[in-house]
Amino acid sequence: MYREDFRAGILDLKWQGESLSWDDIDDRLMKDRSGHIYKLPFEFEVDGKKASGWAGVLATGGRSFAGFSIIHSGRVVKGYPDSWRPERIFGGGGGRNDLINQRLVGEIHLDDFDVSHTKDDILWYNDEEERVEEKLEEKIKSYIEAARNTRKNRALQSGPSEGEIDAALATLKQELTSKEMIDQIQIMVVPSPEDIKSARSAIAADIIQGEPDFVAKIGNQLEVSVFVEEKMSANDPYVLYEAALRDSICVIINQNHPHFNHLEGTEGVANYFRHCIYDAIAEWQAARKVGSLDPDTVKTIKDGLLRVALSLEATT
Repeated sequence: MYREDFRAGILDLKWQGESLSWDDIDDRLMKDRSGHIYKLPFEFEVDGKKASGWAGVLATGGRSFAGFSIIHSGRVVKGYPDSWRPERIFGGGGGRNDLINQRLVGEIHLDDFDVSHTKDDILWYNDEEERVEEKLEEKIKSYIEAARNTRKNRALQSGPSEGEIDAALATLKQELTSKEMIDQIQIMVVPSPEDIKSARSAIAADIIQGEPDFVAKIGNQLEVSVFVEEKMSANDPYVLYEAALRDSICVIINQNHPHFNHLEGTEGVANYFRHCIYDAIAEWQAARKVGSLDPDTVKTIKDGLLRVALSLEATT
C-alpha cells in the first residue's frame, strides 16, 4: 500500500525494530541482448482523465506476480497478489493459463479516476474500464507479445551476450588465422572417398554390435541409435554415421576426440551431441527425399531440426 512513500523516502515503517523497505521489481525483469530491461512507460487519456505507468516482462514468471498494481493518489488500491488483470489482455475469469498471465506485470496510476468508498478498487463509470483496457493494450502491445513469446524467442531473455559473442568471434578468428590452421589447409592430404568410407566402416563395425547409449524412434520413419564411445582413440574421427538400413541410423560420437575434451557443462555437451546427431539425420533425410547430399539441402534440413528444441520449450 505504501510503496510510493517508501520510494520517496518519506516513510520509515518498522517491524520488531527493523525498518521495512520496498524492493522494486527491476532486477526480476527480462533483459534484451544489450542488457536493457523490459520496462515500458506509458501514458494516455480517457475522457480527459490521465492514466500513466509502466509495463514489464518478468524473466521468471508466476501467476501470483502477474498483473497491474493500481495506484491512486500515492496509495496502492489493488495489487499483489490480487493485481488488476484487464480482460482484453489477460482473458476473463481471472486470466488464461498462459505466459501473459505469468510474465506481464506493471503499475498504472489512475489519480484522475474515482476510487471506491472502501479504497480497494477504482469506481468505474459507464464504459471507462473497457476504454482504459483498450488504450492500455494499444500502448503496450509489443510487451504483450514479448510476454507471450518468452519461450519461443529465447533471444529476448537469454542467449549469449554481446560480450560473449565478441569473445567467441575473437577466439575463432585467432584459430582461423593460426599457423596450425594454415598448415591443416595447405598440407593435409585428403584421402579418396572410397578410402574414407572403408576406414570409417571398419571402425564402426565392432561398435554398432554393442549396446547404444540410447535409441530414439522418430515416428514410423526413422530409428536413431546413439553411441558415445570411450574406446575410440584421439586420432579417430569425431563422429561416424552408419545407415545400413533404410529406416535406421547409427551415430557414433568419439568421446576421446580432443574437441570433445574441451566441452563444458550439460548445455555444451548437449549442443555438441545435437549437432552430431542432427547432421546425420539431415544427411539421411536429404538422401532419402532428394536423392543427393547437396550441402545447401542438408543445411536447410538441419536448420529445421535445430528449431525443434525451441518449439518444445514453447509447449511446456
